[in-house]
Amino acid sequence: MKKIDDIFWPMGNVEEILMELYDCLSLKVTKRTIHEELLSHPNNSSLLAISDILSFWGLKTNQCK
Repeated sequence: MKKIDDIFWPMGNVEEILMELYDCLSLKVTKRTIHEELLSHPNNSSLLAISDILSFWGLKTNQCK
């Protein structure tokens, strides 16, 4: 399993970060699903999109601290 520092540094694109997070959390979603979720988000190039999409999938990002 990757350490959280490996995911966020150096900063990759949002889609790659989401894939890594889903993998670490053992969520079974496809890259296509993630891509579609990001395209529909108004801030799809920001980390806010990650928080919102994780919340959509039932995860509270503040619980991951």
